[in-house]
Amino acid sequence: PAHTRQTRPQPGFQSLELKGDLLLTVSDSSNAAIRICLNREHNNDFAWKTHPNINKQAFANDRVLGLKDASKPFPTGPSLGILRWRLQNNNNFVLPISVNCWPSDSSVTVEYEVERDDLVLNNVVIAIPMGGATPTVENIDFGDHHYDSVNQVLTWRLDRIDSDNNQGSVEISLDESVDSSVFFPVSVNFFGESTLANVAIADVLSNETGLTAQYSSEVVLSVERYEIV
Repeated sequence: PAHTRQTRPQPGFQSLELKGDLLLTVSDSSNAAIRICLNREHNNDFAWKTHPNINKQAFANDRVLGLKDASKPFPTGPSLGILRWRLQNNNNFVLPISVNCWPSDSSVTVEYEVERDDLVLNNVVIAIPMGGATPTVENIDFGDHHYDSVNQVLTWRLDRIDSDNNQGSVEISLDESVDSSVFFPVSVNFFGESTLANVAIADVLSNETGLTAQYSSEVVLSVERYEIV
């Protein structure tokens, strides 16, 4: 999950924590003596930690995840975490999506931009407090919107953000003047199809034959908390 807090109106963030796990699930015991080969285009800004039973030297040198005793199989059944990665408060890190707010006493414009061409984001939700005023959406580039009068929050939803709509904005006017601070914090939620650390499975090899074993992989990028304050 990604946890960020971004300041306004300047770019960047007050605090950042990104965490990831690689989980291995072996369903066939006859196909459990394996090693997982990762891509080499990983992000060196992250700190990496392997499971105690993983051969740390093989991972450090070759980006290969295998047991210290290659003659033994991985356990079958429940998922096993074999690799973790983490990044904290790195000001050079490019956020998956940047959201900025431009408030006045009777309106607010919210804009987003995805600065990484390799990212596709799904089910993007940007929630903007309205502070009791009734909003009218004057212009919206993409997606749709909904106003929750009970919680006084306007939600901007985009099913998918990719290279075709990697930046956009929504302009909102209010029926009364409010202090600009009521528009914060703006919260952002989304799901992605690739990791921010650029972790990917290149191959899974059998320790017995050296050939590719049958495998599948799934990547889930999700947000724990992302706020513009």
